[in-house]
Amino acid sequence: MSTATSINLATVGTAELEVMSEAVFRASLEQMSGEAIARFRRMRKLSNLHRQALEKYLVEHPEKRPGGEEPPSVPPPLKSVKNPRPADKADGKSQQSPFAGLKLRLRAWWEGVDVKDLPLIDAARTKRPGRPDAAPKQAPTSTQAEPAPPPEERVEIIQKIWGEGFSLPGGDSFFVDLVRNLPFPTGHPCLDVAPGLGGSMRAVANACNLTIEGIERDAALALRGGVLSGKLGMTNRAPIRCGDPESEKLGDRRYAAIFAREALFSFRDRKKFLALASDALIDDGSLLMTDFVLADRTKSEIIDAWRTAEPRKPTLWTLGDYTELMAELRYQIKSCDDLTARYVALIQAGWQQLHSYLKSAQLPPEKATMLMSEAELWLARSRALEGGKLKLIYIHARMQSGPRGALGNPMQIG
Repeated sequence: MSTATSINLATVGTAELEVMSEAVFRASLEQMSGEAIARFRRMRKLSNLHRQALEKYLVEHPEKRPGGEEPPSVPPPLKSVKNPRPADKADGKSQQSPFAGLKLRLRAWWEGVDVKDLPLIDAARTKRPGRPDAAPKQAPTSTQAEPAPPPEERVEIIQKIWGEGFSLPGGDSFFVDLVRNLPFPTGHPCLDVAPGLGGSMRAVANACNLTIEGIERDAALALRGGVLSGKLGMTNRAPIRCGDPESEKLGDRRYAAIFAREALFSFRDRKKFLALASDALIDDGSLLMTDFVLADRTKSEIIDAWRTAEPRKPTLWTLGDYTELMAELRYQIKSCDDLTARYVALIQAGWQQLHSYLKSAQLPPEKATMLMSEAELWLARSRALEGGKLKLIYIHARMQSGPRGALGNPMQIG
């Protein structure tokens, strides 16, 4: 290996690449797999000097040429997790999640290095040639700030993970399996207050022969979800519009059922929403929801990390908080299940699907950044779930006949 300092070519800026010496360029190539070099060659415009250096390097190292003898660096498949991993009592930290290992391999794929070399890459970034350690980075001004990525690009990344038309784990079977055999009163539509791209909502509508209206707060997801419903001929049976289910009046005894998938944990005032939902349900109508809840209220670094990673900061509730409030609002809980272990396995399955796609993908740097941001979010969720500090629960509650619960004062939940 060359003694020249190497730099990760996958993340280096165009200006820095243009002034990079041939020696550093070659040393950097030595740290990359053949697959990473091929991807870099396709995606980046090189100067004559660097192009000639690359061609010469590939002549000297035929094992790194496309179609050469070196096999692509593909991580071994992960085993499904059947049960959440308990916290490691020896040091107070949770054991490393299999999903965390997959996330590291995804990052190594993008960097073009082995997983074991990632610490060296991180160390090199803190001290690059000609960049003093003590020089702090200036906060970007309004003219320097990079524009936010177009929302539709994030929608594409989400679908690469969870499947076309889906924005959460589980595909077209997870939520359907929970509600398929439930009786739904006829003659009334249903409501989904967090349909995302609508895949799960449409699957339930088809499986249970329902009409389900969707209200999605994310404008990009709502727009794409509505388009997908139209393409599938379900505009009337599964329409999706952009709106805020926390602040809108949902209706007066209009819906046979209200669905909510992994949504209420980020609502600012769940008591207000559940009261609005109770008004919107017909007598004997159902509330069907999955949500993240705390296992207990003990202080936990892993929960703090999860809250930090979430784009909308969670309001921390336990299952007991839910049951207390729902009884107050005259909901009758018919069933409650802990789906944590199954959900963790679904998370891993989605990211394995993404990795299969990445074997032949040509992602520009901005999409790779979005991908890693999405991975950070799901890594934080996965760690909290596997560490036993967070649970995914399923609640089926019926609205009892008679007067509905009053709002009163909001519950004070930490």
